[in-house]
Amino acid sequence: MSGRAANFCKEEELFLISLIDKYKNVIESKKSDANSWKDKEMAWKKVEAEFNASCKTNGVRPLKVLKEKYRNLKKKTKEKFSRAKMELIKTEVLFISPQ
Repeated sequence: MSGRAANFCKEEELFLISLIDKYKNVIESKKSDANSWKDKEMAWKKVEAEFNASCKTNGVRPLKVLKEKYRNLKKKTKEKFSRAKMELIKTEVLFISPQ
């Protein structure tokens, strides 16, 4: 049994985001036809190859792990901004509402 892989360090997270940013036009495309899927898969494979060529601190990260990490980072970011927006709305409501 090989066990669990090491957690991503902050540098790895930032590097992954920078690589995805390089290919975001393809990766984040809303198109879902056969050519788009092929292009997305090729872009992800480039991300995987570049990531694993540069980040050797925690071993090789499979494509599936990189995709999941990116989805989790996006989800956390959306949740963070949603909470901040709700706090802002609460503050505005308290400030504007007569008591």
